[in-house]
Amino acid sequence: MQQIPIVLRRRVAVLVAAAGLAVGGCANNPAHAPGAVSTAPTTSAAQPQAAVALTWARSFCQALHPVFGQLGAPPRPDLNNPDATRQAFANYLADARNAAQQAIDRLSSIGPPPVVNGPLILVQIRGQLIALRDNLNDAVGQLNQADPNDSGAIGRAFGAAASVVGLLGTLTTDPQLRAAINQAPECQSLSASQPPR
Repeated sequence: MQQIPIVLRRRVAVLVAAAGLAVGGCANNPAHAPGAVSTAPTTSAAQPQAAVALTWARSFCQALHPVFGQLGAPPRPDLNNPDATRQAFANYLADARNAAQQAIDRLSSIGPPPVVNGPLILVQIRGQLIALRDNLNDAVGQLNQADPNDSGAIGRAFGAAASVVGLLGTLTTDPQLRAAINQAPECQSLSASQPPR
């Protein structure tokens, strides 16, 4: 009976660590100072362009915050009640799935990042969020159907959710977006919301 919580904890640790690595990788990149806020076109001076990128990064990280916040707060397994443990983790993953869907919905109002390959980056980010949502949804379904006393079934259900993708990693390929993410407090708070590894 004690195997179930151990498996659950390991799978959640993988899930949360992967999400933390995606954010942590961005926080360690060198930053460039943003300029004054401006509505100038992205082809103008670097300072106004950096400010527009910073504004976009702040909105983007605000949209992601509920997803990372939810993944960073797994429930505690109940050693004496495997059925309640299974349900608590199913609810936890369902809440993360719903937060991922909300982030997908918010992307259209945020729009693409203000860089040359912005539309392509937005498509990649949206695809990664959809994959995360679908993985979480699969894990919820598997957990709801799994025998709570079957640690293998519980482990397979968490395996479906463990393939968290590096959402912010897509942005770091663009130096301007990398600098904006490093400057945005909302992005730093994503990193801070992850549990210690």
